[in-house]
Parts: sequence; structure tokens; C-alpha cells
Amino acid sequence: MRKIFMIAATAALAMGVSGCQKNGGDDNSSNGNGEQTSAKINFVMGAAPGGLSRATNNTPIGATTNETSVSNVHVFVFKPGGTAKADFGAHTAIPSGTDTFADWFTQSVDGNVVTYTMKSDKSVETSSGGVRIWVGVNLPAAVVSQIPNGGFASEDAMKAVVGSAAAMSTDNNFTMFSAAAAEPTLEKVLPGDPIPAGNVIGVSVDRVVAKVVASARKDIFPAATGYTVNWPPV
Repeated sequence: MRKIFMIAATAALAMGVSGCQKNGGDDNSSNGNGEQTSAKINFVMGAAPGGLSRATNNTPIGATTNETSVSNVHVFVFKPGGTAKADFGAHTAIPSGTDTFADWFTQSVDGNVVTYTMKSDKSVETSSGGVRIWVGVNLPAAVVSQIPNGGFASEDAMKAVVGSAAAMSTDNNFTMFSAAAAEPTLEKVLPGDPIPAGNVIGVSVDRVVAKVVASARKDIFPAATGYTVNWPPV
């Protein structure tokens, strides 16, 4: 009898351990890493340390139409360390399909700081857990055409393309990019659920190519705030 009792107790204990492991697995599944989730990406132009990096309608040097509008936003997501792309949502292009940029973001201006906030019905799909997020704004066709399907394999691959595109300064277009990666830890969000506060990410973007204006006489054409006059030589 004692032997039978011990066998039964051992079996019960094993079942209990198995049940605990299963529950733990479910918990990890609902809040795990590398699973599909959703996030909202907001971005700011002109905030420190970029300063007046966004072109403004200064006098006598005015901004071009390209410099006062946003045509596209590209979100790149990598795993911690930046050596591999995220399992989900490694690259999101906004807008897409028949949407316009205005369908995705609202704009607010506070002095020289311009903030674009993703609308309540919009989000990007990406990976849960620790990630590194980069944002590019107004990327020219020369860059977009080099983005692989599914995103860049690593941050180094992304930087090589962004840093080598001569078209960045075409028509004084104000291409902007994250100065550094945002490094949030994203929660897993089921489809249709609200986006938690920790999955709302703010990113500061700066000009990739500085605005450079050449003038014949500095006393007549002084450098407007946010610009650099490099002629004549000092």
C-alpha cells in the first residue's frame, strides 16, 4: 500500500509541476519577446539637440515647399544591439496604399518645434520586447529604392544606404533621420486592443544634410537662424 501511495503522490506532483510550467508558458506567450505587436510612433522636428534643424520661412532666405511639408515616413526596427532586424515589422512605410500622410498624423507647432502625432486609429506592426527604432522622414527615391523587402538586415546596412545617397540634398529637400535609436521595451498587444502607453514612442529627427546658403556679401545677406553661410571665406 505504501508503495502504491508513493507512486500516486509522485504522479500528482509531476502533474502539478507540468501545470505550473504550462501556465508559465502562457504568461510568457502573452508578454513575450519577438512576437507580433503594435506601437504608435510620434516624431519631433526642431527639438534639442537638433535645434532649428527644420527649415522655416526666415527672411531674407525662405524655405522651399519641400522643406515645409512631409511626404513620407519610414520606420525601421531592429533587435537589441542592432545587428539583426526585428522579427515583425522591421520596416514600415507611411503612407501606404491610398492613404495620405494627413490620414496618419496630426501636426502641432510650438515655436520652432514641430510635432507629428500618430492618429488614434493608426499604428505600426512590430515585435514585442526590447527593440531599437529609427525613423526617416522625406526619404528620397534613391534611398527608398534600396530598402530591401522586409527591411534592412542590420543597422549598419541601413546607415550605409542613408549616408551614401547623394540625392539627400536634391532640390533642398529636407530629408531627416533619427539622431539615435529609440530603445523601448514593447508589450505584446492583441489585434483590436488599445495601445499601452509604453508602446507609444517619441523620436527626435534631424536634418541629414545641412542647409547651406552661399551669399556674396554677408552684410547684405546675413545668415538666417538655422542656416550656414560658407562664402566668402573668412
